[in-house]
Amino acid sequence: MIRLSTCSGRPGPCPACPPFICLEQAFPCLRLTTPSLLSIVGARKMVDWTSPTEITGEADVFGKLIFSLFGLYVWEIFQTSDFDWSIITGKRKFVWPLIAL
Repeated sequence: MIRLSTCSGRPGPCPACPPFICLEQAFPCLRLTTPSLLSIVGARKMVDWTSPTEITGEADVFGKLIFSLFGLYVWEIFQTSDFDWSIITGKRKFVWPLIAL
């Protein structure tokens, strides 16, 4: 049986743990053994990365990531467009240190 601390389960102070480390007394809901932890999380097998279901799910996540990054790029363009427009129209003098290499 795997326990989260070395507590004996008796009421009162734990003889093995200092009071600030004893997880079972601070959080009684954390008294987990291996079978109950597996039943909460669910006994999962290794992921088959070549299955069509997994590839479809990963492609969906990748598409959402690319869409979010494109939105961030467009937001950055709109945020700096007033500065760029002032350079193009001549309201702001162009100097060479504005070019980042």
